[in-house]
Amino acid sequence: MTIDRETLDLLSAGASWLSALGTLAAVVVALHLARRDHEVRVRVHASLGTVFLPPQPYDRQVRVVSISATNVGLRPLTLTAIYWRNGLFRKVHSEQRPPSNDLSAPLPAKLNYGDEATVVFELPEFEEGMAPLLEHLRNRKLRWLACRRLRAGFCVSSARPIFARLEPSLRQWFYKASKPAR
Repeated sequence: MTIDRETLDLLSAGASWLSALGTLAAVVVALHLARRDHEVRVRVHASLGTVFLPPQPYDRQVRVVSISATNVGLRPLTLTAIYWRNGLFRKVHSEQRPPSNDLSAPLPAKLNYGDEATVVFELPEFEEGMAPLLEHLRNRKLRWLACRRLRAGFCVSSARPIFARLEPSLRQWFYKASKPAR
């Protein structure tokens, strides 16, 4: 079997085009990876739990709300405040002051790659600070949906606020705490 000159020229041109497309794809991927390194990337986690405090083991149990942020990007960042967001179309934002206790990291907190900052509220203190947000949830027609759309996060000094969903235990607490009094 012999290949004529026209078929050989066509295969050669196709290979050149394929090589050009491969080069273009490599440039796009390289630019994407280079830009991704400069983005602020934070993993936020909000949960409800129990902490056992000294002096004796299991002597005093305290219900706490914990909100943590981990820098998973290469760019250093500074967490400046705790933010809450609710709503789908008309979003309601609220800022919360961090507690002053030994369990929490002070804000502002500078995080390098892999660093974590955790803010821990005792439940009564948290409920007191969340009174305006709980009132907002009470006034919603679909309270269960409003609690489901609630997000916790941190304000980052060099980017817009970063939010995450609540863990189911904290989301259920918001649902029960925002129940209207009868």
